[in-house]
Parts: sequence; structure tokens; C-alpha cells
Amino acid sequence: LFMHGHGPTCCMSTWGRFWAPMLRRGYHLLAFDAPGFGRSEGATCQTIAWREWDADLVLMLLRAFGTRGQGRVTVFGQCMGGAMFLRALQKSTDTFAAKHVLHNCTIGSWPQHLPDILRNKGGGIVSFWWCDPDHMREANVYREFTTLMAKSPELCTFVDLQRDRELPAFFSFARVPEPRLARGEDAVVLGYCPQAVHDLVAFATSPPRVPRSRGADAAPKKTMLQLGLENKDFKVFIRLRPPLAREAGTEMCCFVHDVEDPRGRQVQQILLQRPDMEACKLPSEFVFERVFRPEATQDEVWAALRASLDVVGALLEGVGATVFAYGQTGSGKTHTIDGDGSGIIARVVRDLYGRLVPGQQVGCQYVQLYNEDFLDLFAPPAKVSQDGRGCLVGAKTLKLATPD
Repeated sequence: LFMHGHGPTCCMSTWGRFWAPMLRRGYHLLAFDAPGFGRSEGATCQTIAWREWDADLVLMLLRAFGTRGQGRVTVFGQCMGGAMFLRALQKSTDTFAAKHVLHNCTIGSWPQHLPDILRNKGGGIVSFWWCDPDHMREANVYREFTTLMAKSPELCTFVDLQRDRELPAFFSFARVPEPRLARGEDAVVLGYCPQAVHDLVAFATSPPRVPRSRGADAAPKKTMLQLGLENKDFKVFIRLRPPLAREAGTEMCCFVHDVEDPRGRQVQQILLQRPDMEACKLPSEFVFERVFRPEATQDEVWAALRASLDVVGALLEGVGATVFAYGQTGSGKTHTIDGDGSGIIARVVRDLYGRLVPGQQVGCQYVQLYNEDFLDLFAPPAKVSQDGRGCLVGAKTLKLATPD
């Protein structure tokens, strides 16, 4: 399956140099000119953002050709075509083969289970990046592929074409001066050199690795609370956000139950199940200190946090304390932490000032960690370092008289 990006020079022939060698390897070829992205959109130089149903479109197309659920589809995806593939892969992992090739793949929400999917298939991805105004090195995909290659090189080879390869011997864009192929004046063909095409085809058509038994390295099936092991200094809370407007009518996949841990304490269980998705047909259950349902208020979250782990009390005793919000884009992190003054930050500050004794003062530093660099947001663009104890050095400190 060949899928292209959304630029005015992209079209179904973008991967054209790979057609003949894949055909000679015995593959059937399907080049998908996705509606809204390629020549089929119609208007010159007009691009359309991705649609939430694009993965369903890909899977319906593959079903029409009789390949859905057979684990036979190898993908060559460029730009938004790569994103369509990754979203479809998450929805139907058993449709796709083990190995795939991507070029300037972009996607808003990174598929967190991609390493496990590739590992279970004994497969991998070779991904190339050509930096341009639409594909910068600051992109989440660039960072995630770089991290994946560093952690699991057997699963991912990520190549920055302008940094890692001698050009133009390895790569140069090929132009087809035929305006009817694409919306622009000509069509772009990804110009990998013959040796690169040969190597990529050999990779894509090679047999998958035999998935190794992970043994002790396997992902845990139970939380520490389920095992009866409580960490009094570390607590995990889960907060479920309400459904978005575009999710109205979608079947609920998270269910919360009040349970007891092995030590008899009242905790909460979250049950995850989506019968309509291959990867989530069987339920998974996890127990955490607290699981907040979608209707939970900011007051409830703060009360539970304060009762379970006294962050401010630890600070006043000279103990480092952290409240860390983690989740994908749109999951409600900012609302929980900030919430226009109703979130955890404001409540921690008010709690702190309410416990000060006469003579005590509060100093504040405001630092952002970005791409492994600490930036001082009180004195941008100054950077801040760390000492041997992990403490920040050189950050501007403001003395604050009131919580406001």
C-alpha cells in the first residue's frame, strides 16, 4: 500500500520508484490517492487537514481488496500517508505486515503502543526525514522516532537525510513535469538512489524476526497496589476526562469500580475494554490509589491529593515534592494542573501561604524543560543548568509576598 502526503506536488506516483522492484518481488500494488490530500482533492495548492475517519477509510479500502485482517499489507507512507497508516495500524494490527517504510511521517498523537506492536510482529520501521517548513526537527514524530531508535534499534531505523547521509548521491527529489499528475505544476517522486531503493525493498520484503520471549522484561500485568505493595511516598491518580463533542455516541471503554487492595484499603479499579477494537477486545484491569470519573470536580481532585500525599507539608519539612501530570494531547493535563486558577498549582500555592509562620518567605522559579534543556521563563531565553544533586543553578528567583 503506497500513500502520499498532502503537498500540491504529491500524488499517487510519489513512491513510483518502488513499484517495479516490489512487483518483481511478487507483491500486488495499491497506490492510494487519498481524498482531500492528493490530486483527487482538485483545487490547486489547497491542502486539507487530516480527518478523524481517515484510518477507517484505509481499512475499508483494504477490506474491499480482500486483505483486511490477514497480516499481509506492507506500507510505504509519506507525510500524512504515514499518519493514516499509523492510525490504521492501531485500529487493526492484524491487517498489516511486519515491516514498513515511512518518509516525513507526521501525526498529532503519537501511537504509544507502536513499539509493542512492532515487537510482537517481529517487525520494524525505516523512517526518513527531510527537514522543511512543514517538517521540522522539533516535531513530535522526529523526537519519538529518534527515541525509539535509541531504545530499540531492532524496531526502528530513523534517518535525517540532511544530517545522516551524503546528498544528493543518496537522495534527491525527482520531478515529473506533468501537471495532470498532481495539483502543482509537476509531481514529486521520492528520489532515493538505486541502491537505496534496492535496500529498502529488501528490508520491506524480508521475513519478520521471530519474536523473542520477553520473560522478566514483559510489561507488568498488575499495579503495585494489586500486588499489595504500597509506596507511601509515591501515589498514582487517574483522571478520566469527559467525552469531546466529536466523541458523542462513542461506546465507553473505561469503567471505574471501588475495590479493596490485598491489605484491605479502599482503592479503585479501572477496567479497559473496547470490543470493537482488535487490540482491546479482552478487558484489562488496573488498581490505583484513586480513579476520578469524568464528572469529578477540581475540589475533589485536590481533596484526594491532599489527603493521600501532603505535598506542601513535605516542602515545609525540606523534602522535595513533585506533582507530575502525564497524558496524551487533549487528555486534560492543563485543566487539572492549571485550570485558570482552579487547578493544583493555585491550590498548592494557597495552601503553602496558609501554613507559613511569621518570618518565612517564599521564592519562586519558573523553568521549562524542553528537548533536555532547562529554559528560565522569568528571564528568557536564558538557559539553566543543574548541579550534582539535580538542583537548578542560575535560575532567576522572585520573592513573592502574597499567593496572588
